[in-house]
Amino acid sequence: MSDRRLERDSEVRSQPVAEFDPAGQPYLLWVESLKRMVRESQIRAALAVNREMILVYWRIGKQILEKQANLGWGG
Repeated sequence: MSDRRLERDSEVRSQPVAEFDPAGQPYLLWVESLKRMVRESQIRAALAVNREMILVYWRIGKQILEKQANLGWGG
């Protein structure tokens, strides 16, 4: 190993390591933003499912009305 690399490795090891503080404000803000992203995605997914279900119920109702009109069902 070269002397230069040894010096660089030694410098890296001697630098202080930042402590992980899960109670720190930046961490808490980040976690809250992740929670918000998940909640927003869940809401968008629920709205999409509801929209699709309303559309299928509407199509079913339309077919029933057509069958009643064309074939005399339910008369």
